Amino acid sequence: MRQNMVSIVVPAYEEAANLQLLYQEVSAAMETVPDLRFELILVDDGSRDETWDVIQLLHDHDPRVKGVRFSRNFGHQAAVTAGYHYSSGDAVIAMDGDLQHPPALLPDMIAKWREGFDVVSMVREAAEHEPVLKSWTSRTFYRLINLLSDVPIRPGVADFRLLDRKVVRKLNSLKERGRFVRGLIPWIGFQETSIPYKPNPRHAGTTKYSVRKMLMLALDAVSSFSSAPLRMSFILGLTVNAVCLGLMAYALYNKINENKDLSEWASSFLTMVALNAVQMLMIGINGIYLARVFDEVKRRPLYIAEEELGLTRKRRKVRLSVAVATQRGR
Repeated sequence: MRQNMVSIVVPAYEEAANLQLLYQEVSAAMETVPDLRFELILVDDGSRDETWDVIQLLHDHDPRVKGVRFSRNFGHQAAVTAGYHYSSGDAVIAMDGDLQHPPALLPDMIAKWREGFDVVSMVREAAEHEPVLKSWTSRTFYRLINLLSDVPIRPGVADFRLLDRKVVRKLNSLKERGRFVRGLIPWIGFQETSIPYKPNPRHAGTTKYSVRKMLMLALDAVSSFSSAPLRMSFILGLTVNAVCLGLMAYALYNKINENKDLSEWASSFLTMVALNAVQMLMIGINGIYLARVFDEVKRRPLYIAEEELGLTRKRRKVRLSVAVATQRGR
């Protein structure tokens, strides 16, 4: 009887101090699951420390550890996507490399998958060690995206989840570059369940998700899954124009009936400034969407892999597919 394979995908950006312990805990957890093989795919997202050296040592020690090294830092969402592309398991689990996602919960996720669920999402609960600012920004982010988006995203659900192979196949078929994976998965659909968890304290190092990166992720999320800002800018423009027409009518009435001049209004300058601000806001919103279209039509790859470990079979299959497609085109 063929044993199922589970791929565990871990994006790693300057996580050299965490990967050894991560490997040990993942291995210990997976060895408790009967009739199962696994591979650990570590994606080095252009790290400047010894992350790739550690991945090479782990691969030499255990061939189940496989690695991909980016030519530069392409971002967390690109690294997660690369892990899905390179995975070969019947199910794929994505998790962070800082050990905040507990490896001990991997058997619980697999058990839910074996019950028949296609997606097993881990729902983050508040932890005592978590900074207040992070909790607040996280809640605000999910409220904003759910307010604007047509695809509901459950608060606390990030990229720590299990996907069945058929879900991964559909996810890999999506060609958009502006990736917001935690939004794409509920958009795809399939049968889903969830497991609550409390994150562990970070084992070593500091978080690589700066405020700037969180803001960029929020912009990607909103512009990928919602056209509401464009509609809101249109409505705002109509509202401002209606107010301006009302003010002009009021000024004309005062001029005719009470001989008051509009130039006497102290608020006229502030009104002009406010109107300019509204125009700039609407231009900016349109610019965000235009930039996304410009980025998509260039069709540049989402990432560039400089080096691979233990993934040559996958690469040969890709080349074969290209050759077959070329022959068919002839």
